[in-house]
Amino acid sequence: KIMDLKDLKTTQLRAKTIEELNDILAEVTGEYAETKFQATTGQVENTSKIRLLRRGMARVKTLINEKDNA
Repeated sequence: KIMDLKDLKTTQLRAKTIEELNDILAEVTGEYAETKFQATTGQVENTSKIRLLRRGMARVKTLINEKDNA
């Protein structure tokens, strides 16, 4: 499972390599899909987690693109 949603801070992610960021992105994407599925079946109490995961994915993708273009 993903480290913790609090670990998706930009300053901590900037120190990681592109490979590490891709691994994190895969984890976050998987957890997002799982949470989204649970939300549609009514099993999730904390629906704000979906928003945090979506923003986390965007943050990681942005950093990957920054590193690719640097």
